[in-house]
Amino acid sequence: MVEYIGTKTLSDDAVANSHKASSLNAAAALRIRASNRGGNPNDYVDQLISDVQRIVEIYDARMRKNYALSGQAFGDDPLIIGDATACKLLTEAIAKN
Repeated sequence: MVEYIGTKTLSDDAVANSHKASSLNAAAALRIRASNRGGNPNDYVDQLISDVQRIVEIYDARMRKNYALSGQAFGDDPLIIGDATACKLLTEAIAKN
């Protein structure tokens, strides 16, 4: 979402925190995949990148549609708000461990 909003419109702290959260979540996803499927977390990097790209495409399309309809990319979109809340909670839990 940071890239959608634009890194120049956000504070340096907000951009850094977003990148840190993304890194924490990616590392956790790699460890979970390796734990569930076997192997090393690095074995799943390409698969994770592909999954993230697909998710980004879905959110981008949704935000563009929201913007076209209401002038706000996130606005009152319950899916985006709910997912952002869940991601925040997940990131906080990962950061503690």
